[in-house]
Order: sequence, then structure tokens, then C-alpha cells
Amino acid sequence: MFTGMTHCPRCGADAARTEQGAVADRKCPRCTKALMLVQIGPMPLDECNDCQGIWLDVDQFTRVCADQESQASVIQWHTSAAPSLATPRADIIKYLACPQCRKLMNRMNFSKMSGVIIDVCHDHGTWFDRDELYRVVTFIQGGGLEKARRMERERLVEEERRLRAMQAQRPPGAAAPMMFPRQEHETDANSPLGNLLKLFLT
Repeated sequence: MFTGMTHCPRCGADAARTEQGAVADRKCPRCTKALMLVQIGPMPLDECNDCQGIWLDVDQFTRVCADQESQASVIQWHTSAAPSLATPRADIIKYLACPQCRKLMNRMNFSKMSGVIIDVCHDHGTWFDRDELYRVVTFIQGGGLEKARRMERERLVEEERRLRAMQAQRPPGAAAPMMFPRQEHETDANSPLGNLLKLFLT
């Protein structure tokens, strides 16, 4: 889509951007300014007017990952967004607080191979600094998720083969390998973000 177009010529997504006011009790984790509820085509999202970061809850992020219309809206938003003076430096690592629960979020490489490091609260959603959501969308549209899933399947097959080989070599009566308990920082599969992470971040 080009700047000035009102609809995506491929999927027909509405490119309109409508600001609907500040979100109560929700501030940007970067610059602590109030987040604004913005309608980008068919998709509502929380945006910081200063640094142009974006907060998406679990359902919104799932929709972006799966829906071409929402992806087209993100690309148009990125094309028309004003330059930002608050883009964070890539060499400075800072853990950000979730805009909803204020707990520190985990930093994750989306799909383990995209190169886009996003900030994730497992219970509430994902924070994207300027350009990160656009980079995730272009990664998806370029077939990145399919490639990541294929590589994950191959890894699981290889891991199963390795474990079977270890079992075959274990002497009769030997104890099975010790299983370590899940650490607190690992994703809870029953959390609101658990299913999304299994689909898109593993």
C-alpha cells in the first residue's frame, strides 16, 4: 500500500486511522505516557504517541498473526506513521513492565528465528517498540512462520530419535534420565498467552 491509499488493493483492508482517546490506567512502558486507543483499519490497538510503540493483548496479536486484513493495516500504519525521536537503541537491553499488571515482561525472539525481540507478558499481551510489529508482519508474510514450524518439527523428530537411541543403550535396570521441574520463568501452557506462544513462538 502507498501513502494516501484508503484501501489495500489486494485484500481491501480499510486504511483509516481513528484515535479514540487515552486508555485508562495504561501507560507506555518506555516513556510512561498514557497509551491511546487507536483503530487501524479493522483492528484496535494501544499506541504511544511519543515513541509509537504498540501494545496488543493476546487476542489482538493472534489476529495479526493469522489475518491478512490486519497485517495490511499494520503495514499501512507503519508507512504513514511520523518519524519518531524516541526509538530505543538496539545495544541497550532494558526489561519493560507490562502496561496492565506492571510486572517485568520476558524478552523473546519471535518464532525463535525472526530476529525481532519482543516484550511479552504471558498473562496479558505483547509490547512492540516502533517498527517491531511491522517487522513481525513482514516476517509472517514472507513465510517465516511456516519455516519456523518446519524447523521445529524437524527438531522434535531428531530429539525423539536421540532419546530412543539413549534408551536403547541404557543397561537393563538402570534408572531413567532425571526430569527437572519447570522453572518459574517458563511459559505456563494454561496461561492466556500459552497457546499463542506454542503456535507462534515455538
